[in-house]
Amino acid sequence: MSYIVEHGERFLESTREILQDMFGVVCRSQEAVVEERTLTTDKRIFVAILFTGTIQGEYILALDESTAINVLSDGYPQADRAMDANIEEVADAFSEALNVIVGETIQHLNKDYKRLTFASPRVLVGQGIYPLIPTARGVLNTNHGSIECHFYLNLMKLNLTVSYHDALENYRQAQQRAEETRETIAKIMNTIGTGIFMVDEDLNLRPGYSAATRTILDLSVTDTNPNLQEIFKSLAENASVLAGFIPWVKLAFKNSRLDWHKDVLPLCSIKELQTRNGKTLYFNWIPIYNRDNRIHELMVIAEDITDRRALEKTREEMVERQEQNLELVSVLMNLESDEVITFLNETKQIIATTRKLAQLVKEDKIYGQMLERQMQRIKGGASQYNLGQLGAAAEAIEGEIGRLDGQDHDNPADIEGELEGLNQLVQHIEQMSGRINEGMNGFPHLIDGVKVPFDKIENLDLEIDRFSTKVSEGEDVLRLKTAVRHLREIDLFEHFSSVKGMLERMAERFGKRILFSFDNDLTIDVSLARQLIDPILQILRNAVEHGIETADVRERKGKNAIGIVTVSQTVQDEYLLISIEDDGAGIDTERLRENAIASGLIDRDNSNELSRSHLLGLIFKPGVTGLCTDILDKGRGLGLASAKQQLAEIGCEVQLVNEDRFGCKFEIAVPINSQQG
Repeated sequence: MSYIVEHGERFLESTREILQDMFGVVCRSQEAVVEERTLTTDKRIFVAILFTGTIQGEYILALDESTAINVLSDGYPQADRAMDANIEEVADAFSEALNVIVGETIQHLNKDYKRLTFASPRVLVGQGIYPLIPTARGVLNTNHGSIECHFYLNLMKLNLTVSYHDALENYRQAQQRAEETRETIAKIMNTIGTGIFMVDEDLNLRPGYSAATRTILDLSVTDTNPNLQEIFKSLAENASVLAGFIPWVKLAFKNSRLDWHKDVLPLCSIKELQTRNGKTLYFNWIPIYNRDNRIHELMVIAEDITDRRALEKTREEMVERQEQNLELVSVLMNLESDEVITFLNETKQIIATTRKLAQLVKEDKIYGQMLERQMQRIKGGASQYNLGQLGAAAEAIEGEIGRLDGQDHDNPADIEGELEGLNQLVQHIEQMSGRINEGMNGFPHLIDGVKVPFDKIENLDLEIDRFSTKVSEGEDVLRLKTAVRHLREIDLFEHFSSVKGMLERMAERFGKRILFSFDNDLTIDVSLARQLIDPILQILRNAVEHGIETADVRERKGKNAIGIVTVSQTVQDEYLLISIEDDGAGIDTERLRENAIASGLIDRDNSNELSRSHLLGLIFKPGVTGLCTDILDKGRGLGLASAKQQLAEIGCEVQLVNEDRFGCKFEIAVPINSQQG
């Protein structure tokens, strides 16, 4: 046995006894003392006593931060478990212990080497650097962690002194640089406005998170061991997000070979979290890998984006409002302001009546039906004047009324807010209509390119008729009359530019995606156009609500998820044919037959004798619907009946061309001479 190992064993044994006596440390096992070329360790706390005289050497205890804290916790129950708060206690306690240990052990050295003295203990934190000097190393495996005992002896005297001081200086410089780096990082973490922290596999927050983390996560100052799972439980408005989040964390730590951004991150259920106090928090998850290329920790960057989301919502509302206003201006420019104002006044009266009826629904459900009819009146007028926003608002209220009517509801005033919104929309349209009218009256030179004065044209047309009877229909007069009639012609489907947006929003409410295609090459007399718009709109609404299937149903049938509705026109003989075609579910004639029988329109005994064309004609009867969709029972069978009646009043015919379950095609026949009057 070497001389150094012999004294190393005495040092190890003395350390075991003194630590047990002073702190109650229990040594469960110990590793045999071995001689090494130099001091090597991965521990970060060094408690050392240097001795000198005829020889030089050092007694060193090396241990981890956690071991030091655990030893102190047993010896001093009041001690905090944070290392920074206990560095002085560690220094004092272990310095005192090493003093006692060295005091006993160095006596054996004094037998061989005289006049040995030892300096005061030093406590160093960091990575130790020692010269190539033979060193005895032993290890005590205690109940608080491993404690290493190092003893080295320099028999070359002078060289040892120089090497030791060089090593000590290098170590002090390294420690100073480490301290400066830590201070810099601490300043950054205290000034940055984003929450930055690290979590382990158990979602415990590692020490050293940014100052903003506490504010963003609502951490208590007294919470010294925060856990992210518990934080999310207290924060989340909907705690169910944790059900998928916890398994995701396990997946993230155990599957390091997966592509993080492609395979792992998209599965995370917590990226944007709505909190109970109304905040919106955004989380970015960044993996930290160890030397084995496995995820060791997750770095989390947390931001409070409540204000950002509020600004985005405000911006979207402003853009939507601007688009709606432009759409509304486009519609109002082509309408007679007196007619619009009259309709709006009637609508305000209907709203006032509806508010009174709403209070009576709980007494008798018959009032709910009256409320629905009131909203249908508004929808009908809105369709006539292409006021899509108004129609959509009335439809929303109608749906709310239907829900109130279908349940034992004690608070029918739930629709008061929606009625107020409808009333404000009416006032907004009224103001815009008034401003447009004022602008036209104040700037007549701008009107020529915007709106044709049809009332003056009609008077001019009458004057030409009177004049033509006196001059035998001369060629010049006929040319003039034709030119005036052309002034009355407009592009019919330009009027559907705003209606298209309303129909698309309606489709979204039903969970459908629909592409509308309008033939833009159809000029028609303005009076006839106004009479055609409402029945065409009724047929289009019918396609949206009943004809086109939802995207998932269409995909199960092998169709494209996006439905198509096409409106086109052709001239055939003396008629202008307007076609409205969709690629939806079509008409189930057998279901149509059953509905007609239930409505009392046909007898069951004679129903089988009816031709297919006769059956399809029943679709235009009030109270009958034959659409094979999931919302069949919700249809009232009034829309198509109303459209047919309106078309008949202006001398037009409508018929249905259909193939079972392969869409519907409606054809409106408009006599060409109906535009000549």
